[in-house]
Amino acid sequence: MHSDGQRTVDEIVAAARREGLHFIATSDHNTSSTGMTWHGNVPTDLLVINAEEVTTRHGHWLAVGLPQGEWVDWRYGPADQGAFDGHARRVHSLGGLTIAAHPLTPAAGSFWEFGLDRVDALEVWNGPWTLDDAANIAAWHVMLCLGKRVAAVGNSDAHSPADAVGRPHNVVRATSLSTPAVLDALRLGRSYAVESAAVAVDFTAHAGGAVAGPGEELPLSLFDTVDVTLDVTGAPDSIATLYTEWGIMAAACIDGSGRGQLRWRGWGKASLFARAEVRRPEPASTTLDQLVAVTNPVWFYSAQLPPYDVERRALFHTERRPDGSWSSMRPLPGAAAGTASFAGVQSAVAGMADGSVVVLGIAPDNGLWLTVVRGSTTLRPWQRVAGPDGSAGFTVREADIAAFPDGTCHIVVTAMDGATFHQQRRADGGLPGFRALPGFTANGRWGATKVSITGMPDGSAQLLSYGTDGAMYHCARGRDGTWTPWGRLAGYKHGAEC
Repeated sequence: MHSDGQRTVDEIVAAARREGLHFIATSDHNTSSTGMTWHGNVPTDLLVINAEEVTTRHGHWLAVGLPQGEWVDWRYGPADQGAFDGHARRVHSLGGLTIAAHPLTPAAGSFWEFGLDRVDALEVWNGPWTLDDAANIAAWHVMLCLGKRVAAVGNSDAHSPADAVGRPHNVVRATSLSTPAVLDALRLGRSYAVESAAVAVDFTAHAGGAVAGPGEELPLSLFDTVDVTLDVTGAPDSIATLYTEWGIMAAACIDGSGRGQLRWRGWGKASLFARAEVRRPEPASTTLDQLVAVTNPVWFYSAQLPPYDVERRALFHTERRPDGSWSSMRPLPGAAAGTASFAGVQSAVAGMADGSVVVLGIAPDNGLWLTVVRGSTTLRPWQRVAGPDGSAGFTVREADIAAFPDGTCHIVVTAMDGATFHQQRRADGGLPGFRALPGFTANGRWGATKVSITGMPDGSAQLLSYGTDGAMYHCARGRDGTWTPWGRLAGYKHGAEC
């Protein structure tokens, strides 16, 4: 109800429940304020992802997975060089997803004019199936034939109570029911879109002992045989079709039971990809058939893709002297030898009792790095911080650090899947390793989108965290290393929760 919608959040939850959804992303036009209104309305087993429909006069796009309080401007066009690219990079830096919404809708301001170099996905199916959705599918297929890996999604775009929530919706293959995991699955195309929860598809390709599904690669040599299978349920009286860049390669009729299977055998690298559709041969408002399901492709070639694009920021340092004056601003040297500055997406610092500063930096690949600075001198080279299992490839979304009177400092991070970890850096600089923060139960792990920490004079620590439900929580770590239970903070209004 923050732009042109007509549902309360409670009504959205009820509609999502009726459709059998496990997660929803809610977006209003040119505002992300809806994310602030959920309070205690969200059931514990329904994931709500904050988003904004950025409604320019040259096309709409979805910024999905915005942290609470983040907003994306809409006042620019293709003639404003780099404007959209900059906003897309910022959304990526915040861990979000960029989706070109209903790109070929023939309505004023809706036709997409910003190109597809910075979008993660294309909304090929928007609400009830219409002719412009069919055009979206055709345009997307051409992109796939050119080797462009842009994922396809289907969204219900439900404004009023007459619009069905979750028809269509996306089914994702995610590692967990968390915002980072769901967004990663959508970004990689490990998903398919269906008209309702009654429909399910299983789309796989096999070669030798290897198997791949939507959004995955199954690299083949020239003479390998690949077997592709589509199993469908919940789609009575429909037609399943398999496409490669050569067009329709196989089709199968699905009878009144709604169950059917399509099989196709291909030859090595004769095809770039394979994808599947299920359609019902019944007229819709502007088409002669209706889409029931569409999968993202299985790829038969390895991708030649650039590193994931984020907003890179050079990290600078200055020192505030005891008299209140500031030293000159200087870039911190990069992690690699010879690089002039550290390029990253986030930083955090802790001032130590000996006058040094411990600096954390998150690189564009989300790797976590650490260095120590005193005055104008970098005391130690950047050190890549290992993960909880000792792996050097550990990646994080958020990080914070706090100093303590005994010369130690505490580091807290949220991993890409939302899991939250803590470790205490010893006074000698040693890093004993991350451990998962306890959750609501003794054996549970805490999941979060943001976390911050501060040290107290008695050696204890106070933590604030946005949980995966968007609410703010607090806990404390005693000097002996014990943790208090997480507690949800009260809101600014009497009886409200934060």
